Amino acid sequence: MGLPIDVVNAILEAAYLTRDARPDYDTLRHCALVCRAWNVHAQRLCFRWVTIRTPGCSKLLQEHLLLTTQVDNPRMRRSRAAVRVLQLSTTVEASFIVDFLNACTHVHELRFETQVSVQQDVLAAFRSTGSSLRNLRLTAPNSLVLVQMLEALPALARVEVHLMRFDAPALADADGLDESPVPWPATISRLRELRVSADVVPVDETTRTAYTTLFSLPEQPEALSYSSPDIGTGPFLPPFDQLGMLRSLALDSWTDALASAAAELPQLTELVLHQTATIRTSKAFIDTLPPRIIHLAIPGSDAFFAERKRGEVMALSRLHATVPTLQAITLHATTLATFGQWAQMFVLYVSQLGIEVRKRTSQHMVAEVSSVQTSYRW
Repeated sequence: MGLPIDVVNAILEAAYLTRDARPDYDTLRHCALVCRAWNVHAQRLCFRWVTIRTPGCSKLLQEHLLLTTQVDNPRMRRSRAAVRVLQLSTTVEASFIVDFLNACTHVHELRFETQVSVQQDVLAAFRSTGSSLRNLRLTAPNSLVLVQMLEALPALARVEVHLMRFDAPALADADGLDESPVPWPATISRLRELRVSADVVPVDETTRTAYTTLFSLPEQPEALSYSSPDIGTGPFLPPFDQLGMLRSLALDSWTDALASAAAELPQLTELVLHQTATIRTSKAFIDTLPPRIIHLAIPGSDAFFAERKRGEVMALSRLHATVPTLQAITLHATTLATFGQWAQMFVLYVSQLGIEVRKRTSQHMVAEVSSVQTSYRW
């Protein structure tokens, strides 16, 4: 007797992503050859995530696979309807973007990589055909590209962006000598999740204003993440007074100022700290946690100075009293080998308190984020 179709679909969904959060096409191709029942769902998963990096790839796809008008059979229609994620680079022509989004009307996530400002014809293509897009994952050189994409796609609900440099957006003139400021778009009413990381963040008043403006765009954000070398120090503090609906907060560091501000967020149920660097606070880390969180994710390496470890160990006994709602803790690290003595002791003690403890490498974390597109959990 064959397996129920729901079980088959669950098996294929579980095999969809590799550990580095990429579609496992080899496994899906083998699954498609098992039988007719497996073939339909396996093929649908093969087309869920389409990556186009070169003009040659887009031309091949346009002529022979998805967009051809000469071959329009049920299989091709199913393939077009299956596409959910489109990954592009700036080498792809604007006309192809229009044709693709017109043909694949169920695309909800755009992953866009560029090293330069986006051309106006590409932006126009997104404006005319990108109404179905709800998620944006952007890799760009500066804040100007982020402004351009936010203006072109006003219906976005979730934005994740990595910038080489976070700065006040500005547009250079034809000679490249002078730059004129570019305003951020108006409030994006549908935006609920905003995640920003940057390699370089200048610490000046202009950049601080741009940072504050960016995080003011969502009217009622549910999840925010900001990752840069300067978060939590100097002027770079999130505008907590505007984040009453925030449920998930992810930061690089943890200071007394951040802890005090986060404790005032009434809806906050998840706190994620990215960095494995020392958590900077004058009190024991456990004593600074927001009182209503359900899930905590922290570095699993030995993230404290040696002289502070004794104080942190003693603070664990106060965990239930400090955060009575806590149900799960995730320890994350680059590799499993980087989980230090602190993590081993932490798991042993916290498990006895009836709190679920998970160990995750960075690959695990990325895969979990990619597999749940609409969740506010990272």
